[in-house]
Amino acid sequence: TIAHNTIELCFEVPRRLRFTSGQYLEWTLPHKDRDARGIRRYFTIASAPEETELKIGVRVAEEGSSFKRTLQNLKTGDHIYATARAGDFVLSEKSDTKYLFVAGGIGITPFVSHVRHTLATDAQFDAVLLYCNKTEQDIAYHELFTEAASSGLVTHHILSEPTEAWSGLRGFITEAMLKEQVADYQGRVCYISGPPAMVGAYTTLLRKLGVPAQNIKVDYFPGLA
Repeated sequence: TIAHNTIELCFEVPRRLRFTSGQYLEWTLPHKDRDARGIRRYFTIASAPEETELKIGVRVAEEGSSFKRTLQNLKTGDHIYATARAGDFVLSEKSDTKYLFVAGGIGITPFVSHVRHTLATDAQFDAVLLYCNKTEQDIAYHELFTEAASSGLVTHHILSEPTEAWSGLRGFITEAMLKEQVADYQGRVCYISGPPAMVGAYTTLLRKLGVPAQNIKVDYFPGLA
């Protein structure tokens, strides 16, 4: 368990899988009594290419699908099938690129892979992460992003339903918040990952504020149960 209703699963792979941080796989999990939502899902790889194990971060729910229930109940030695590696939500090959990462909920997983890769290679990058959740209990991978400060990552947590004790940012990303927390956002390549409505809203905001379309990369997490 890595956050409220959020788990990370770790798999052995039969041979070394070649991928780039930010890519995803199609996961197939045959099971009995499957419901109409089927046996396949797309999950972004949350591990780094340098790791020998393959990891994914998944949101679950008490009344989730037969797929998610089966996934939660996997035991050591059980199998799942992963194919169709794809995705262009990858970082620039230019070492001097500055980044703005915007994540909502489980949309954080591609950034987890980017950060784990950066830490594994002792690299440095200039990146600011705005991580949006409802409550503090929903924040996943908190320790990882704290550790990543040593690699140049600046993380700001934004809660839409914080407690009175919360000392971080509140509400939603606005023009004023961007100018205060990421003053040079117009000069950064922006990566947005999360629910479609959030991705659409923040893409529109950045375009309105003068960020060129070619400097915005998006990744959608439809949140299938």
